[in-house]
Amino acid sequence: MSLTKQQGTLLIELLVVVVIVAMLASFAMPGMQTSVINNDLSNGQKILTQTLRKARLIARAEGRFMLVRLHQGSNQIFLQRLNGDVVETVQLPPRTFSQEQVEFTFSPNGTIGRIEDEIVVNLAEQRIELVSTSSTSNQKTTTQINRFGNIASL
Repeated sequence: MSLTKQQGTLLIELLVVVVIVAMLASFAMPGMQTSVINNDLSNGQKILTQTLRKARLIARAEGRFMLVRLHQGSNQIFLQRLNGDVVETVQLPPRTFSQEQVEFTFSPNGTIGRIEDEIVVNLAEQRIELVSTSSTSNQKTTTQINRFGNIASL
């Protein structure tokens, strides 16, 4: 009998390696999805905060009311003047959106309010809740604006 050297790999060895890699990937996937959601939510909150500060700055600089609008389920923030002119539309990260309809104004002195029958009524505070979602989990974050226009992430 002669001993021959084996060259290459067997199909069964390749299948075992593929199964092991697939099992490891299935364990790592939920953690990666949570990380992606948290990252999207964090970026969304930063974008929201920057946009709110910009709206307040424009209102003070131009001496006119600035309307901030988020539609329920939308990942866009609209900055508008009261005459309807859109100043800017800002995009939130994918899978990140406002859970409810939000609409309020920044006044020329920087305070916040909402429009009721064409009159701006001062608000004590405004909370904006952003949600980031995937097929396996949901995460939420809240941004609060007090009546003086100060913005805080909760």
